Amino acid sequence: MKAIILAAGGGSRLAPIGLTTPKILIPILNQPLIHFHINAVKDLVEEVIIIVGPNQFGQQIQHYIDSYQWPIPVHTCIQPEPLGTAHAFHTARNFFNETERVMCLLGDDVYSHHDLEKLSQHQFAILGKHVDDWQKWGILQTNEIFQLTGIVEKPHTFVGNIANTGAAVVTSEIFELFDQIKPSERGEYEFTDTLTLLSQKHIIDVAKVEDYWLPIGYPWHILQASQILATKNQTDLPLVGKNSKIESSTSIIGTSIIGNNVIIEDGASIENSIIFDNVRIGKNTQVRHSIIGKNVRIGQNVHFIDRLQHDTEIHTSIKGQAANTGLKKFGAVIGNDAQIGDDVTINPGIKIWPNTETKNNQTINSDLIL
Repeated sequence: MKAIILAAGGGSRLAPIGLTTPKILIPILNQPLIHFHINAVKDLVEEVIIIVGPNQFGQQIQHYIDSYQWPIPVHTCIQPEPLGTAHAFHTARNFFNETERVMCLLGDDVYSHHDLEKLSQHQFAILGKHVDDWQKWGILQTNEIFQLTGIVEKPHTFVGNIANTGAAVVTSEIFELFDQIKPSERGEYEFTDTLTLLSQKHIIDVAKVEDYWLPIGYPWHILQASQILATKNQTDLPLVGKNSKIESSTSIIGTSIIGNNVIIEDGASIENSIIFDNVRIGKNTQVRHSIIGKNVRIGQNVHFIDRLQHDTEIHTSIKGQAANTGLKKFGAVIGNDAQIGDDVTINPGIKIWPNTETKNNQTINSDLIL
């Protein structure tokens, strides 16, 4: 069996981090997300094919894959146009013979080895998870013995609560069905449509998540996934990377993760935050429940506010619309290479775009977008 991992999509919902870093290379516990994918499947498949785009992100992924010695063969395959998930999987068809088994995964979701191993024990299967917010997901329809009968995308009325995680095990027969589907309303070829066709020819079992499934669609999911995976992997937090210099009077507490080559000056406080590589944080700066991208420079006496006055859930702007993070504590997300001046206050849920520079002595109440 071989695995296909989709990684050709953009990162607009993960802005500002996703604007300069492919989702599959975003660091979790100080290593790119791709490592969690490979570790989850390395004992289950012979080879991994990663679908990338014909763009700078695809080149970044290719360069990283080439620079690392993986425990199993890892290759890339270019999806020439962004025509949907079914089209993306179809681009890898030449890697498979006519009867080969295929494990299909989404690159911006993290799956556990335990659940994928259970999934791999079926000839045809899809991985589902019970959810409360069923309106946000594709919902798997099953019969009484949990065999797939259909998939309903983001239903308006209750039709079930088993969400499609995007992980499936099929055979190379799936590639033959691509020519039988039509583009969806958004103009893309959907993998769920080929799965529906396949379910008319074969029994597709629905295996359920027992360990974890972590979709990383929005910036705050990076914080949540890091905390969960630290617990699952028994990683002690706070975590400090290589060659980082932390002054003795600095406070690093909670589930904070500090990257490599970071400098944090006297009197600074880092709480439940993620600091990527090559960051410098000035004296007496307080960073709370925030994400700081690579090569960022933060001045002195900067305050990241992480909660609202009435202790309500924090909203942030995603593609121009307010999105509820579901969190009562969430600070800011700073894109790569940004520079924050001295004596700056940054309010909850704020995002600062890559390469942005702020002035001294200002309060930031809305996203700074270049």
